[in-house]
Amino acid sequence: MPQPADKSLILSTDNFVFIRKGSGLCIETLLSYKPSSQPPFFCFNGLTYTWNRRHPNPHFLADKKQYYSRESTTLTAVPENYIRMVYDPFERYQQIKGTHPRDQLEDDFLSIGYIFEESGIPPQDIGITGTVLIECQTVGKSDLDIVLRGADNFRVARDVVKMHPTFKELSPAEWEQYFDTYKLCHTDFPNFLRTAQRKHDRAFFNNSKISIFGIRNDAEQRLSEDVNDIGEVALEGEISGDRESAFHPAFYGIDMQKSTLPQYNVTEIAALGREYYLEGFVGDHVRCMGRLQQVTIQGSTHYRVLVGRIDKFLNPSGNLHVL
Repeated sequence: MPQPADKSLILSTDNFVFIRKGSGLCIETLLSYKPSSQPPFFCFNGLTYTWNRRHPNPHFLADKKQYYSRESTTLTAVPENYIRMVYDPFERYQQIKGTHPRDQLEDDFLSIGYIFEESGIPPQDIGITGTVLIECQTVGKSDLDIVLRGADNFRVARDVVKMHPTFKELSPAEWEQYFDTYKLCHTDFPNFLRTAQRKHDRAFFNNSKISIFGIRNDAEQRLSEDVNDIGEVALEGEISGDRESAFHPAFYGIDMQKSTLPQYNVTEIAALGREYYLEGFVGDHVRCMGRLQQVTIQGSTHYRVLVGRIDKFLNPSGNLHVL
């Protein structure tokens, strides 16, 4: 069985659904969906499962990997023999095109997809994750979690969400509800709102709330790396690159000449957590706390600061702020 792609959903044999989330770092995540008492609907249970591995080996679906525990927040992997089905976000877009009749969420997703296609995004790079992917959506409650493959396609989609008249911005009250729901403790609400409103990754389309996510295409996958953790540091610097800021983890290039750690060759910040997507852009001055890591890729060594933790709701670590 091939390794599930970023944002794919995995249905286990005991009817748990997991989302593959992230690539490009040796720590990656799965978020668990738990079946409700009224099948076939699924509800997000708010618990984050984690595992640690070296990228790209051992294989994500190795049979000997430890299976998850409902009582534990630790997940090594989902073995192949526990997988009933893998749902592909991009196949679902094509499937919905041929579905009749469609509900309001599916119609809105198709309308958005056609707008993206007219803007130059190839249809094979447009997908959907979340409840719509597994056909368990509830009109009036479910959101549209749209996936764009490739950094360039994501930026086109982001410009569409920002400029197209059919997309409407969230109000400050709606942003505050999001802030409270996800218990974002890395900042206060005024600073959160300041950065959130310029991301243009969330909006309303008709009556549907949408989010857009970027995932790497094949050419954007990171090479295998050896990582040596050094310790906790604080860093201030200027962002010199933001092309990978929409991925999970988000990567930001740092101008070494404008950094407060001149003794290290700190060239990037890697940030775990949705709140750090698109947090900063080229030219922004940022301050962060996190783990200093020595990274070696094909014999070349540099340093980065890793911000955030996958289990941040239970054990937050570090932060990233635009000054």
